[in-house]
Amino acid sequence: METLGALQAQDLAAFHAQHYGPQGMILVVVGNVEAAQALDVIRDKLGDWQNPQQPAQPTLPAVATPQKPTYTSVAMPGKSQADIILGVLGPERKSADFVAASLLNSILGQFGMMGRIGAVIREEHGMAYYAYSRIEGGYGPGAWKVIAGVAPQNVETAIELAKDEIRRITEEMVSEEDLADNQSYFTGHLPLQLESNEGIATRLLLMESYDLGLDYLINYHDMIYSITREDLLEVARRYWGGEGYVVAIAGPNGHDG
Repeated sequence: METLGALQAQDLAAFHAQHYGPQGMILVVVGNVEAAQALDVIRDKLGDWQNPQQPAQPTLPAVATPQKPTYTSVAMPGKSQADIILGVLGPERKSADFVAASLLNSILGQFGMMGRIGAVIREEHGMAYYAYSRIEGGYGPGAWKVIAGVAPQNVETAIELAKDEIRRITEEMVSEEDLADNQSYFTGHLPLQLESNEGIATRLLLMESYDLGLDYLINYHDMIYSITREDLLEVARRYWGGEGYVVAIAGPNGHDG
């Protein structure tokens, strides 16, 4: 809050002048417009845009994977709920195993009522307001994490239940049914994402930003169905097989882990 309060309008203008420019920009146009017409408008509005101050796209430094569990806790007096995040470094978006990791993440904590994590922590034990997992890949490794909101007295138990499910995906192949259900979900959900101009534009931007290739959507069905149970076990062990996970807790009481 102190940092935000100290910002002035000229600070924002200076940041914009230095960092915003046409270099590396990707512009996607989807809708009832001819390509030539769209290009004419773009050239008219942006054709002379230059910014010599704009820095080159930085090379992201390598991120070291923690070698042992790390716990961080923030006490927030007055809060009735404790929020937990347990995570590891996941793949980059353009990594060859990102799609397999995403499919496994769906099984772990997304599909149906939030996958295995939701089934165990929320449904079987009734101790979570919400419980799911999420994978985030960008130009560098993203977080692959389990997220849960629980009553403060259930923090330790919820963490152990989550770790049990994570351990399970690193030790056992998922069932053929789980794999088939999630493959069907991934391929069936894609057409829904492409029903709007915004959805198509978002996918095109993703494909261009991460060099996935303009045939990415054409090959998507075969890509999903080429993933095997063995692939999912391998990707689980690659990212979740060690002890280098991080646990962050925010709630009314501090937790030492």
